[in-house]
Order: sequence, then C-alpha cells, then structure tokens
Amino acid sequence: MILFVLLQEAKGSEWWSGETVAVVTGGNRGIGLEVCRQLAGKGLTVIMTARQPQEQLSVPAQQFPQEAAEAERKNVIFHTLDITQQQSMLDFVDWLKLRVGFVDVL
Repeated sequence: MILFVLLQEAKGSEWWSGETVAVVTGGNRGIGLEVCRQLAGKGLTVIMTARQPQEQLSVPAQQFPQEAAEAERKNVIFHTLDITQQQSMLDFVDWLKLRVGFVDVL
C-alpha cells in the first residue's frame, strides 16, 4: 500500500516509466490483480504471476493482459510462479533474466 501512496503523491514528478519493471505475485485475483491494474495504469511494465497457468485463471485475470494490450498498453506480461516451490522460483528467475533482465518493484 505504501507504493500506491507514493504513486498517488508523485503526480508531475514520476520516478517510474515504461522501463520500470514490477513483479506482482498472486496477480490472479483480489488485491494482487488490482495491484497489477494500478501499476499497469501508471505505465509500469508489470509481470503478473500466479501459481496456475494463465488459461486456468479466473476470467478477469485471463482478460486483463489482453485488455491492456487492446488499450495499446503492451506492458502486462503473465508468467506462472509458485512461490512455495523452489524450482518454480528458480525457473522464474531464469526466465526473468532472459526476458527483462531486472526488477525495480517486487
């Protein structure tokens, strides 16, 4: 929630850009999905993660990356990540290094 306060107060003096990468765990529902929406709406590149593959997510979570792309915001990327499984985390880190190389916000 602190991040949202900083994003709201920074009007006109943004410290982020489309190059700023945020990883959101549990981005498939509830607070996680809303965090993805808010960050993407501010222009950050959002890596939206969930335990399940994208086709098994709730309808709103499945539609969000597509809706962002249709709104000319190609800044939402989905990747499966189970933070309770070490191999899943290692695979995610390898993918992240290849795809974007770094993370600014976790």
